[in-house]
Amino acid sequence: MLENSPDIIVRYDLELRRIYANPRYEELNGLKPEQYLGMRLSEVSRIGSLAQRLEQRMRLAIETGQLQELDFEWRAVDGRMLWHNVRITVERDAQGRPASLLTIARDITARKRAEQALATREREFRSLAETSPDFIMRYDAEARTRYANPAVLARLGRPAEWFVGRTPCDSALPGHETAMVEYERVLRQVLADGEPAEMELMVPAPGASGGTETHHVRIVAVKTEDGCIDGALALGRDITQGVEQRERIRALALSDPLTRLHNRQALYDYAPGLIAEARRHHRRLGVMILDIDRFKDVNDTLGHPAGDQLLREVAQRVAGCTRGYDLLVRLGGDEFAIVATNLEHDMDMASIAEKIERALFAPLQLGGRQVVVSASIGIALFPADGEQLEDLMAHADAAMYHAKRGGHSGYAFYRSEFSERAHERMALEQALRGAQAGAGLELHYQPLVALDDERRIVGAEALLRWRHPELGLLAPDRFIAIAEDTGLIVPIGRWVIDQVAQAARRWNEGRAEPLRIAFNVSTRQFLRDDLVAAVREALQRHDCRAQWLAMEVTEGLLLEDSDSVRRALHGLSELGLEIAIDDFGTGYSALGYLSKFDVHCLKIDRLFVRDIEAEARQAELVKAFFAIARALGLRVVAEGVETEGQAAFLRAHGCGVAQGFLFCRPVPVPVFEQLLRRGAPETDRPQPAGP
Repeated sequence: MLENSPDIIVRYDLELRRIYANPRYEELNGLKPEQYLGMRLSEVSRIGSLAQRLEQRMRLAIETGQLQELDFEWRAVDGRMLWHNVRITVERDAQGRPASLLTIARDITARKRAEQALATREREFRSLAETSPDFIMRYDAEARTRYANPAVLARLGRPAEWFVGRTPCDSALPGHETAMVEYERVLRQVLADGEPAEMELMVPAPGASGGTETHHVRIVAVKTEDGCIDGALALGRDITQGVEQRERIRALALSDPLTRLHNRQALYDYAPGLIAEARRHHRRLGVMILDIDRFKDVNDTLGHPAGDQLLREVAQRVAGCTRGYDLLVRLGGDEFAIVATNLEHDMDMASIAEKIERALFAPLQLGGRQVVVSASIGIALFPADGEQLEDLMAHADAAMYHAKRGGHSGYAFYRSEFSERAHERMALEQALRGAQAGAGLELHYQPLVALDDERRIVGAEALLRWRHPELGLLAPDRFIAIAEDTGLIVPIGRWVIDQVAQAARRWNEGRAEPLRIAFNVSTRQFLRDDLVAAVREALQRHDCRAQWLAMEVTEGLLLEDSDSVRRALHGLSELGLEIAIDDFGTGYSALGYLSKFDVHCLKIDRLFVRDIEAEARQAELVKAFFAIARALGLRVVAEGVETEGQAAFLRAHGCGVAQGFLFCRPVPVPVFEQLLRRGAPETDRPQPAGP
């Protein structure tokens, strides 16, 4: 940690001579150990006269035994001017006597630059405030007015002297008294707790019309460097027309009771008017559909109350990323829609989507667990992608599904080919319903190879394929998501288990060394199906031994940590199945599950294996995985091995079994049986082609 720390860490003896400095010190000072070890700062350093101040603080630390701090600016060896905060502490021996000094200097350049920029921003604030059409007021800590911009003075028809030095109630104009009482109450609350507040003020309209105006006011605390509240800033805008429209929507009860957002009907009531306005003024408009990724998993694993809590939290975060005049609605389930008007550029929608992604990334607590949420977002633009709400919604929906198929999370703008893909998805779903009993489904097998001189095949992983009548052989990424969404994953998963048990029985007949066949189970199948019963039936039907099978599950399943998951894994283990964690290291990585669940094997993901020859840190991480496995008595299988160098590294560090293109791609049953008869894949020959 010392050697890799970005902080400057130096140890001194009690004579203030340097006895250790970390590499960061040498890098910034351009000094070698022989140039500074045993020397005082005042003898050799780059900080000039600051060295004496720092040595004075060191002596004071020794005398008092108390922590000392100092901020200083200096020039590094590369010419940069840097600010550092140095903390000086006394290190003591076993008897409690001072033994040495330790200094830790942290780079605070950014903070100092920010402080220097603060004064500049104050000048800029005044310049902007003077020209802003919005109402801007500044108050001191006693709620007395310190500044009112020209827009306020013009609107109220009073000079600055009328307000400066007086509270809102003291300076209230005739007819404004009641509004100013509430306004001053909110202002003083902000000054008391420092939390920003927003409110709407209804005040008499100018002239003798007898009408009222509504102003939206946001009040935020102004704080000093040490965090003390020094005053408040109020920003106001006339939103009278917007309030009238909002009240009309409220009167129609167009709100979602769970999230307090507008509901689907509000979208169809209000959005056509926004589109018409955009058409009339030749302005851009965007429609965005947002779908929470893996929301059903939250409901299945943590329960529906947690799902409702998640929807409320997402609604609040998304609302914080939209503008006051954007329309945000909950369409239903885990889908939301945003209609954004007055776009300057088409990429403004990308900015909103990116803000939403950042807002959702912050972890939240659900059902006593910390969960990270992501969403898939589709965007359609008016008028390029359609001029009617129905067209824009359909196209945004198609773009959202494209983003989701890209691996969840992220956003996509609509393109015409997305609609074609949506039709293709519907056709695939219909065709897949006919394949749920096995029609057109195939299993390909990728050998698991012993990392020894003989490279014996010691097992295989069964990988599902679907031979579509028109599209040909499809890999799982083309249809598994559809199977999960429609519930077809359960009968398809049972078919896989049955086929694997049958093949394992056939291939192990007469073998001295067992051949273990692994199969994958999706989280949704695990949670929806009675897998213990399904496996037991397949074993009995084909007279297959459980020791010949391995079930691979993802780390995501173990996030649930529920009694049902625990019982199911224990039941499968009791049958004799090996339980393997697939793609280990890429999921939630809450390593506590390794001791809580019946787990026997870790499959190191190809992401880590790929760079072990070139990246030292990646290699150390893989070795750490091996150490964890050894400590817990778990088998290790490495995935994605493609080079002899990777294989040699894995073998040298205790990994006995691997799979990957170096040995063999996934192959159909006849080809795999040929490999079994040979006993080992022929890695020096071209590998069979296939997905």
